[in-house]
Amino acid sequence: MAVSPVPYSPRALTRAERRSEDLYRFHSPKCGRIVEVTSCMAAAWALRCEFDSACTAYVERPRTLTLTDETVELSFWTRDRSGVEQTWLLVPNDTTVPGPDKRREHRHVRALMTAAQNASLVLNFVTEPDVHAQSARIGVAFQLLPLVQSARRLVHRVSLREAVLAALSQVKRTTLHQLQQATAPFHAADVRAMVADLIHAGEIELPPNASLRPDLVLAEASRHER
Repeated sequence: MAVSPVPYSPRALTRAERRSEDLYRFHSPKCGRIVEVTSCMAAAWALRCEFDSACTAYVERPRTLTLTDETVELSFWTRDRSGVEQTWLLVPNDTTVPGPDKRREHRHVRALMTAAQNASLVLNFVTEPDVHAQSARIGVAFQLLPLVQSARRLVHRVSLREAVLAALSQVKRTTLHQLQQATAPFHAADVRAMVADLIHAGEIELPPNASLRPDLVLAEASRHER
């Protein structure tokens, strides 16, 4: 199936932003490029997008929305497996006001929703509590990212991938340690990296918020999740 082109490119950070902001950057295996963001909140959400197997593409700083008195830059654009495209605005606490239900919301939420509707965009708001609620999941993504990056550099990546999937197909569930034994003589560290790569691709299920320990129980992802 042909992959649709990504409709946005990330706005390049200015020299002033690079000097004055906290800069977070990493090579994204999903995007095939360097992702750069300038807040811890944005870095956390980028990692969430990176390891959400339902998300097939994402772009930071994709575009702006023009309101009456100001222009607001959206934080992310995403596309999922079914082709649904959405935009996301990260909402730090200092940009919020109490909403009708006593939850904090962006101070211009209604104007932003109208502007998004006029631009035919699906807009989601992500508050700091939303990010904190997924901190365990994001922490696992932070642990897995360097392993996925390492797996992409393995010279025997294709044969190792086939060996791991073949070993998994023989059993319903297995621990990481058992999988490393079953795929010998491949090095255990390489197997661990490949497992992380397959988790990233949505081909291996990772229990919610679980770290990649030797006793971690792994299983092939069900077909509807791929």
